[in-house]
Amino acid sequence: MLVFFHKLKTRFFEDKVFDLSAQLAYYFLVSLFPFLFLLFTFLGFLPISTEDVLKLIQPYAPKQAFRLIEYNLTSILDRKRGELIYISTLVTTWLASMGILAIIRVFNKAYQVEESRPLVKEIVVGIIFNAWARFCRYYFPSPPYARGSGRLLRI
Repeated sequence: MLVFFHKLKTRFFEDKVFDLSAQLAYYFLVSLFPFLFLLFTFLGFLPISTEDVLKLIQPYAPKQAFRLIEYNLTSILDRKRGELIYISTLVTTWLASMGILAIIRVFNKAYQVEESRPLVKEIVVGIIFNAWARFCRYYFPSPPYARGSGRLLRI
């Protein structure tokens, strides 16, 4: 039993689990902001008022954060800027693909596999996998039992 825990500890620090988990969190957190920017820019083209969106967000946001959100959303939603949709779509796709590549690197490290693909091929794989995941999420929604658990958790 001690041998197991010793090997676990050794492998844990050799594989830099904390570093890799921080890398994953960073990529997915960073890709969240362009996605929100895309979402709010898109909302500007819909017949939804800024007040309605703010009323939806207000119960969940702290007061100081809500003031910042209110200022930014007002400036984004009240102007219809089509070029921002393209830019934020590209940035979101790029950063989400980098997140996918980070997952691949983590799995390669966990299974002790050396990456043999060139960087360009890795990036293309990340973009294709990202597009595939979006396609599957759109065309194969979650099964009924998963929807029930979402209601249970209030998400």
